[in-house]
Amino acid sequence: MEHSFDIDIAKDYGIPAAILLKHIYYWVEKNRVNEKHCFDGEYWTYCSVKAFGELFPYMGAKVIRNGLQKLEDGGLIKVGCFNDQLYDRTKWYTLTSNGRTLCRNGRRPFAETTETLCPKGEPIPDIINTDILLSNDNNITNTQISEIVAIWNSELSPLGVSKIVGLASASSRYKHLKARLKEYGNGSFRDVINKVKESDFLLGKIEGKDGRKPFKLTFSWIVDATHYVDVLEGKYDNRGTSKPTHVYEMPTGLEKPQTVRQG
Repeated sequence: MEHSFDIDIAKDYGIPAAILLKHIYYWVEKNRVNEKHCFDGEYWTYCSVKAFGELFPYMGAKVIRNGLQKLEDGGLIKVGCFNDQLYDRTKWYTLTSNGRTLCRNGRRPFAETTETLCPKGEPIPDIINTDILLSNDNNITNTQISEIVAIWNSELSPLGVSKIVGLASASSRYKHLKARLKEYGNGSFRDVINKVKESDFLLGKIEGKDGRKPFKLTFSWIVDATHYVDVLEGKYDNRGTSKPTHVYEMPTGLEKPQTVRQG
């Protein structure tokens, strides 16, 4: 995975702040073109310090907080709170006019060159920005892969599933993941996560036959072609649960995505 930043912004605000600003800009622009998370006439994105730490593991919590504070004090971002639940203190971010100008005057924004319009959907409240898992376009980016790794670690690790420590682009499981997303759409991985969370077998809560140890789920196992579709189709659902409501088919390639153009 690769992260980048604007050199001029890094000189004025530091490298962590420059990286965070680019990330916030990417998601605000993505939400703008999809008309999502609009509050007070502006488009926002949400992320907790813990989630930022999952996305940028080389930054500690203090570094992330300092970087965000520099951006806010410098008039590049605004901070808000638009959570449905009062106890949810996840912060929301958007860029000021100065922040947008700085991002646009440098290298062309990542979202402009790689993103396509995604189907509209309801936001999923969580400490991790899960917008990417609602998208069914087939233009898979490193940012999307980073989000998937962060969500796997954040949602499944507390349930006893092994964390993803690294996902090199040359590894077989990285290639398998991209293949599954191309076959069934990025939105399918959100369903995989939900299926795992509701399956006693996949979470290792059921003793194996003949005294064997419970099943131990790994990321390599889940992205296998056969296992992936088996999970989606409910093979490992708890007995008595409802049948899956989605039918997963490989994209026909007939749908032409609309390219995002920024003004």
